[in-house]
Amino acid sequence: MRNFCIICLIVLLLSVNTLLAGSPTQGITVKDALLGTDLLVYPSKGKPVDLTVVKAMKKMMPKAEVMALIKDSETKGRNVLSVSVIDEGLAEGPTASGHNIPKNKDWMFFRINKNGEGELVASKPHLLYALFCQIKDRWLDEDITKFEK
Repeated sequence: MRNFCIICLIVLLLSVNTLLAGSPTQGITVKDALLGTDLLVYPSKGKPVDLTVVKAMKKMMPKAEVMALIKDSETKGRNVLSVSVIDEGLAEGPTASGHNIPKNKDWMFFRINKNGEGELVASKPHLLYALFCQIKDRWLDEDITKFEK
């Protein structure tokens, strides 16, 4: 019985170490990642909702600058979070991350990494603000591993 208890203790300790090791981003929340964003960008000739969402996001990200983007070269070396509707040509969208999007269906997509780089993009303007609300109201305390790809 004593040997069994020692074996159980060893297995328990190994299990705890494995759980604690986790992935490199495990434990980083969406809120933490957003604080790492240096630059919030939106298309310079975008829809009004782009700027509305950027202004709302800025309240959660005090150190981030806001920029109406004309060309990508302006953002080199920065932790950029882009906000746009897919037809504006700024965001890569879900297909760049390997997600299949059904034709003739509306969608919203949020991707962020531990440095605060990512995108909020939607198929239609009315969904972009809804995506922001989802992030603000439900996902801030979620682990970013759900949103990295």
